[in-house]
Amino acid sequence: MRTLALVDGEHYPPVMRAALEAAGLRGHEILAALLVGGTEKLAAGDAPPDLGVPVLVTAGGRMHALRAAIAELSPEVVLDLSDEPVLGYRERMELVAVALVAGVPYLGPDFRIDPPEFAAPLGVPTLAVIGTGKRTGKTAIAGAVARLAARRGLE
Repeated sequence: MRTLALVDGEHYPPVMRAALEAAGLRGHEILAALLVGGTEKLAAGDAPPDLGVPVLVTAGGRMHALRAAIAELSPEVVLDLSDEPVLGYRERMELVAVALVAGVPYLGPDFRIDPPEFAAPLGVPTLAVIGTGKRTGKTAIAGAVARLAARRGLE
C-alpha cells in the first residue's frame, strides 16, 4: 500500500527508521516520511535524518506540507508514527482533516479514520438522528421515530 509516513524529531532516527521498516514488512510501501516537527533527537544542522526513505520537511506549516506531499506522492494512506508533544490531539486532527479532504485514509497506532463515502442518494426518504454528546436523548428520539415509522408500516 502506497504510504506517506508522518514522523517527528522527538524519537531517535534509528527508532524511526526501524518503525518505517516494520511498516514495510506489514505491507506499507513508504513513499516518504514527512517530518512534522520536534528536533530533540535530531543532529544539529539543516540535514534531515537518514530514515532509509526520502524525508520531507514542513516548510510553510504542517498542514500545508501534508497537503503538498499528498498532491505530489498520491499515497493510498497516511501512517502517523509521531507522538506527543509534537502532535497533540488538536494538531493531529488538523492533519487528519487534510488527509480526509484529499480522500486519503489516516492511520495511527490504534485508530483508522477513513474519508466519507459518497454514494448516490437512496430512492426513499431517510432520517438520521445525530448527536455529539452523551445523555442528549439520541436513543429516546431514535426509538420514538422507529415506533412511529413501524405504526405507519414503514421500514
